[in-house]
Amino acid sequence: MSQESQGATATLTVVSVEKVQKVRLIGLAVVEVEIDGIPTLMQGFKIMRLPYGGLSCELPCFRHPDGRWLPAVVLTEELTKALADEVLALFAAACVVDYLLTRSGRASIKIA
Repeated sequence: MSQESQGATATLTVVSVEKVQKVRLIGLAVVEVEIDGIPTLMQGFKIMRLPYGGLSCELPCFRHPDGRWLPAVVLTEELTKALADEVLALFAAACVVDYLLTRSGRASIKIA
């Protein structure tokens, strides 16, 4: 990295979303984050149902040996918000398509 560099360019791409039938966890997403031309594939973004309505997108996490859940990746607040917005928008669109296909009597499809 040169000292002249003032910032990095990041591109977020939602690679896939998948519906999951759990109580709070209702979807999983795979996202590619490209920073200055270097792509990184991240799996395990959780689409969660909030207790009083609405959805949230949580970063992938892992269980520490002491039992705590810790984030597997730490992104800036700006990247996290942009990523969550994209994941939730694609998940909502996938749910609408799935609903319309199911209502029309056609077989349901997996959006990937």
